[in-house]
Amino acid sequence: MEHYKAQNAANLAQYEAERSRSLESFRSVILTGQAALKSAILINGGASVALLAFLGHIWNTEPPAPVVAGLTQSLLFFLIGVLLSAMAAGTTYLTQAFYDGGWDKTGMGINFINILLVVSAYYLYLKGGLAAYSTFVLHLGN
Repeated sequence: MEHYKAQNAANLAQYEAERSRSLESFRSVILTGQAALKSAILINGGASVALLAFLGHIWNTEPPAPVVAGLTQSLLFFLIGVLLSAMAAGTTYLTQAFYDGGWDKTGMGINFINILLVVSAYYLYLKGGLAAYSTFVLHLGN
């Protein structure tokens, strides 16, 4: 009987250790996802604000039309990046709700969509930055 008690205690200890490790891993994934979301919103939002300030500054100098077109295109990329990031932040709650409700496959599908939204926001930041860079090179080259 003592052998079974000892075995049961060992099994419970192993279960608790695995559960604790799993919980810490889950927390780590959540924190990493939150950091990715915050970064996507911050870089696209910051770029939008900086570009709006710059456009406001040069507006009275009557910049060439290609410069205005290029910078407004960059601004559009940044704004869409902010929107996608905000959508990912909102649907994160849906993901958790589906996981909690036992709809794991649906939760995984929405989580995959969240990842695509955040990666797309990073891509749009790159695309907007390159468009702004090209516009500056065009303007400064003249």
